[in-house]
Amino acid sequence: SIQLAHAAIPVMKKRGGGAIISVSSIAAFQPLPYMSTYAATKAFNFVHSMGLWGELKAHGIKVVTLCPGPTGTEFAGVARVPGAFSNIHRDDVRVVVRSALRALDLGLPFVVPGW
Repeated sequence: SIQLAHAAIPVMKKRGGGAIISVSSIAAFQPLPYMSTYAATKAFNFVHSMGLWGELKAHGIKVVTLCPGPTGTEFAGVARVPGAFSNIHRDDVRVVVRSALRALDLGLPFVVPGW
């Protein structure tokens, strides 16, 4: 996501505006046993995107960092996460996306859907 953002930023600056939705996770705020690398990368992504939010406002570029919790996707199965993920509440993907778009419209630096 860093390479993609940094490739798009010069174009957005030249155009005088744009938007970036960076997908982090609530994992950015806590250590996760058995998923420590995932949590660390999400923490990096969160801090990096928050920095971009501050840097790019003056250029008319909106940046929002999306920090969803468990979401109704195939993530846990694909990531082979140990433990039971089947009995927990998952947010609907459409609700998560709407949260990100609303936060972007409001100029918020980040959003945690459901909070």
